[in-house]
Amino acid sequence: MRVIGIGRDPSPSSTSYPLVLDRDTFERLVELELKQRENYASDPRKALADFWSPGSIRGPGGIEAPKSTPQTHWFAVYRPTSRDALAKMLNQTAVGKGLNVKGKSAKRNRLSGFVPFLQIHDNSDKGKIEDSPANAFVTIYYDSKQNREIALQEMRDVANSRTGQLAKAISMDDSYPDAFGARVPEILMRIVYIDKQDIQFQAGWETGRHSEPAFMDMNLHAVRDETSNPRVVLYQYDATNPMNPHGLLIAYAEEWTAPHSSKVVRTVKPVVSDFDTFTV
Repeated sequence: MRVIGIGRDPSPSSTSYPLVLDRDTFERLVELELKQRENYASDPRKALADFWSPGSIRGPGGIEAPKSTPQTHWFAVYRPTSRDALAKMLNQTAVGKGLNVKGKSAKRNRLSGFVPFLQIHDNSDKGKIEDSPANAFVTIYYDSKQNREIALQEMRDVANSRTGQLAKAISMDDSYPDAFGARVPEILMRIVYIDKQDIQFQAGWETGRHSEPAFMDMNLHAVRDETSNPRVVLYQYDATNPMNPHGLLIAYAEEWTAPHSSKVVRTVKPVVSDFDTFTV
């Protein structure tokens, strides 16, 4: 099939040959109905509906299933999240953020729906961020050992130019599949990813948000709290440049037991904007 584009000039300006993927060809990869069932089971809207199902006098079905009369019935209204955030939750590349994440999500471009760690993009706002505690640590995960090593070498160079104790405080975390972590002093992370960098947006990394030092402080509080559940960490989304400060996303490092199984699941996934409860 030929597709002919017409510009201002009535003569044909281009010829394209589109590729068509029919259902039979697609289902050689995965059965469509199976994929639909998987998406339905992982849909956060279904999880909310199941939680507010009929329950007992102690709460909805998500708290306690009705064992006897009287049953209680519940009605809740939620503010919907963005389509990009919902799509990322459906394909299981991200999870919804909880109350321990206060940063604002990106509204456009490649980070749309995600919560960037960097909530500032004006270099003049660097001095408006509160100081990091000397004993604070953050954990950063990368998509490959190579990218982690590139970032760690940068941090070691900075640490060695100041005090060797900073470099000795760095430790590795390889306990999550497909995520390569490094627990580093927060001061060192800030020097490498904020203080030394030009944090103005690069093309395609704009978030549609204002530069907000107060929300930057909130993100710093979240990632340094190693006792929170789920644990808030950083994930480097930029696979080509591990030193990109705008590629750092707020993420959850989680562990749980799979339903109807004894299998323990461990994941590191970025968070996306959530559903807000309006009324119950």
